[in-house]
Amino acid sequence: MKILVLSCSTGGGHNSAAKNIIQYLNNHHIEADFQDYLALFDKKKKKIVEQFYYKSLLGNGRLFEGIYKLGELYNKTNLTSPVYLLNKYGKEKIKEKIKKEGYDLCLCTHLYPALALTALKKKQEIHFLYVATDYKCIPFTNEINADYYVIPNKDLENDYLKMGIEKEKLLPFGIPVEKPIFNKKELWTKLNIMYPKNILVMSGSMGFGPITKLIKELLKKLDTNTGLIVICGHNQKLYKKLKNIKDTRLKVLGYCKNVLEYIFVCNLVLTKPGGLTTTEISILNKPFIHIFPIPGVETYNAKYFQENHLALLETNKKRIVSTTLLLLEDKNLQETLSKNLQEKIPFNSLEQLHDFILKNFL
Repeated sequence: MKILVLSCSTGGGHNSAAKNIIQYLNNHHIEADFQDYLALFDKKKKKIVEQFYYKSLLGNGRLFEGIYKLGELYNKTNLTSPVYLLNKYGKEKIKEKIKKEGYDLCLCTHLYPALALTALKKKQEIHFLYVATDYKCIPFTNEINADYYVIPNKDLENDYLKMGIEKEKLLPFGIPVEKPIFNKKELWTKLNIMYPKNILVMSGSMGFGPITKLIKELLKKLDTNTGLIVICGHNQKLYKKLKNIKDTRLKVLGYCKNVLEYIFVCNLVLTKPGGLTTTEISILNKPFIHIFPIPGVETYNAKYFQENHLALLETNKKRIVSTTLLLLEDKNLQETLSKNLQEKIPFNSLEQLHDFILKNFL
């Protein structure tokens, strides 16, 4: 069996989910390959889409929020969306890729390739699964015609049913993240962790939000026994600003492939509410606070975790600092969040997905 896993480079979570799936399938003797959907087109088109996405996040993401709200409104019209009409032209590119490499099944961790495959499915028999990477059914999901939809958990079934998706097609396996096994002592040595308590701050692959001001405020309030680790992703501007802060408690990192290791060694995490990152923190059972959500689906992610008492949510800089200090010391609150995470978040999503593929498509 040969599987093509398609994603899209608008944010890091979609690609990470795709690569998690590929690694697990390959490790379990199923051949799976990665394909960035935008890379099927010429470099100019790919760059235009990526730059538009990044520019939509400027100014606290207000443009992105407006686009997302328009998407929600458009969904209610029952008209074919311009998003589908644009992506249907990608069907020939995917068709060529599938035919050339001989793929038997496709998995999509992003809306765009899923819509292109939907258009292709109208012309020929093709099987594919759509893998959701957020704790909300996003606009235009109703235009996808996948064989099955892998969703974060059972709580979201009604969200998808309202979009007109049949219940028998919903697979509440969870967002595809594998729980790693670490040796704490070895990891502390490897990562050169110097302080007994540590806080990790992450703002997504683009370094979203007023992180510099937040870090300065945290350093003023944290005691001398608490280290602060910041992952800046691809945001070089943020990285340089933080590197200029002279404080031995501060450890600044750029793009990291070993994010899970840093999550594991920290006592508490402050993170933008990306679906994949949130799930990674959840499966390692760390207390965390959602900060600076990109308006739109990340707002829904944060709301879901807050309403279900799985994590805290703060968007005001001063409130983030005070809540961080509170959660760092409140063991009862930490235990409550931990217990709720274990009950709500699937911890074997990749295993379930692998077994389902073997049973239904082999």
